[in-house]
Amino acid sequence: MLNQQEIGGRVMGRVAIVSALTAVITAVGVASTDWSPTAVRDPARALSLGPMEAFVADRGGYLPAFTVTELVVSVLTSVATVAAGLAIWHLRPRYATGKFMIAAGLLSLACLVRRSDTPALFTAGVILTNTALPIVIHLVLGYPSGHLRKRWEKVFVGLCWALATVGVAIEWLFFDPRLADARHESTSRNLLLIDHRPELASALQLGVGYTMAAFAIVLTGALITRWIRGTRSYRSEFAPVLVISLIGFVVLAVVLIATTKRSWLQGEWVLSFRNPCVVLLPLTAVVIVSRYRFTHAAIHTALTELGSAPLTDGFVESLRRIVHDPDLEILTYDERAGTYVDGQGAPRVVDPTPPGRAVTLVDRSGARVGAVLHDRALFVQRELRGALRLTVGLALEHKRLQRELHEQLLEVRESRARIVHAGDVHRQRIGRDLHDGAQQLLVTAILHLGRAQQSHTVAELRGHLDAGTESARTALAGLRELARGVYPATLTDYGLVAALNSLAERNPLPIELTSSLTERPGPTTELAAYYIAAEAITNAGKHADAEYVQITIDRDAADLVLVVRDDGRGGAALTRGGGLDGLVDRAGAIGGCLTVLSPAGAGTTVTATLPFTEVSP
Repeated sequence: MLNQQEIGGRVMGRVAIVSALTAVITAVGVASTDWSPTAVRDPARALSLGPMEAFVADRGGYLPAFTVTELVVSVLTSVATVAAGLAIWHLRPRYATGKFMIAAGLLSLACLVRRSDTPALFTAGVILTNTALPIVIHLVLGYPSGHLRKRWEKVFVGLCWALATVGVAIEWLFFDPRLADARHESTSRNLLLIDHRPELASALQLGVGYTMAAFAIVLTGALITRWIRGTRSYRSEFAPVLVISLIGFVVLAVVLIATTKRSWLQGEWVLSFRNPCVVLLPLTAVVIVSRYRFTHAAIHTALTELGSAPLTDGFVESLRRIVHDPDLEILTYDERAGTYVDGQGAPRVVDPTPPGRAVTLVDRSGARVGAVLHDRALFVQRELRGALRLTVGLALEHKRLQRELHEQLLEVRESRARIVHAGDVHRQRIGRDLHDGAQQLLVTAILHLGRAQQSHTVAELRGHLDAGTESARTALAGLRELARGVYPATLTDYGLVAALNSLAERNPLPIELTSSLTERPGPTTELAAYYIAAEAITNAGKHADAEYVQITIDRDAADLVLVVRDDGRGGAALTRGGGLDGLVDRAGAIGGCLTVLSPAGAGTTVTATLPFTEVSP
């Protein structure tokens, strides 16, 4: 991929080369112009006209003299065409349109040598007179990319090139302008001349003219048919091209008719339409580029209008108006189902696409997120599709993030409720343990002490004191055991590894503990890891019929990784409200996560990844 500096360098180099070539051709054309009184009135040197049209206009007295104004207009229109081509080449580098525009402008400039008194330059200018027309026809048929898609289009453009070069040359094979009947003398020497035969030359010129008219009719019919059969989006995009092309054909027809005996069309005002006709080419380019720029800008403007619900009907309607496609649809990719769904959640098939439609797939960070079903006319406009893909991609990403945020919020609320419920249950259990254990033993000890006070003999006194002392000791042991379940003293004093070793010693299951820790995690992390390991061990013995448990504790960068494996029957799963779900809540409460791998018959592996140090609130 090229960086911006390299791209800028290429663009500047391209502009420099084309500008230099334009300057050279312009300088040659202007320098070779003959400004003698005879030359400025020479009908053979009339720009943009064939020999028949030029001499008929001269004999009718309405062929204007060549002036500095016409020279300036001719140069400016040609340079404008070249500039428009450079602009399109820069904006749409993949299209051939810009290059063809530059070629048309340079050929138009080269036609200025027809005003030269040098026979070779004059003859070259004569041959180049109509060479820009096949390029214009190519651009119109290949709109917007400049690439011809059908075989008949390529054949037709080839015939137009033959007519514009060979056909024009044939017109001059038997026509010597110095001997032709004209009001103003011609001094131009035609190097293509074989023999001066006015009748044959007139017949050939009429034949070329009629062929050109027939080509214009065929092209007009093809353009109108394409517009009628096109979709709404295509018609909207193609309308400027069609209108300006039709105007050009009408002007061409008027100029040709003006060379006949129809006096109502004769006059310099008719031939003055030649220059506006030439301006139509860069004007078309400006319209196309402007529409592209406005559409591209409008799509990017839509990026700033992504509200709280970016894929509402209003957002989609806005995109439809921007790209002139009332049937545009945005589809979301459902990863779980592996298919696309529309705004109502109904599955949609994008391959094959419906007739007249095309699909632009939308990816974000290498993952498929959706697709845009749009008019086929937009498919060849890669820049607009890129802007559309970016806008829709951000909208879909926005929607996904909102959905995930909503799901996380629901999960947090449910987790909070489960934690509160678990705390209530835990407090109830502690209350029952205190009531049924230590409280009863302490009551017993009090009763023995009371009876000791009423004893009459030393033996009776000692008996009650011994019994009371034993009850108190048993109650103390029970309270210590209960306190160990709430917050083990070993965990506070010696850390996670020591606490788990103590838990393993008291557990009937064989437990292997491996740790690579060189420092203690934060207290909150230690407590969460301890309870996760204790619950996993309890589940292994109580539910999985395991005979062996392995505990591994490691540090991975800023995380503590606790892995508890057993050799039980497996098949454990995370379910709402289940015991494992409580472990997920405990890990999530401190910013960690927990996963369970439990294939049937292959044991269970619980992996908890917890922040090693305290998480700031």
